[in-house]
Amino acid sequence: CKRCKSDSPGLCESCNSGWVLRSGSCQNTCPDGQILVTEVGVDSTCNQCNSGCRICQFRDPTQPYSISNLTCSRCNDGLILSNGVCSTDCPPGTSKVVSSGGTVACISITCSSLCQTCLSATRCFKCHLVDP
Repeated sequence: CKRCKSDSPGLCESCNSGWVLRSGSCQNTCPDGQILVTEVGVDSTCNQCNSGCRICQFRDPTQPYSISNLTCSRCNDGLILSNGVCSTDCPPGTSKVVSSGGTVACISITCSSLCQTCLSATRCFKCHLVDP
């Protein structure tokens, strides 16, 4: 605690830097889907991660909080993590792979020589431009 409540011993009114006030106590973590934001001269807060993200971190810790400055390291159940973003499907040129632990990830796949970007080894998303 930075300052305790005068009328309720054991409960905090404000917290030191790097700690956030939740239900009368100071904590140094936030619930899933949120990130601890600490700024000089301002009380720390728990702010939202990107959509679908369970655990996120700052891309550049020297920059202020913004959704564009966050990257996801763990998605909510049922979503796929690819390049720091959670989505329901893999981007073109990749394919879903489920690990033995149930984690879903996207891996690059090899396309045919006529395909520029593929959905799978046998399904083309975008063809190379070829002379008819």
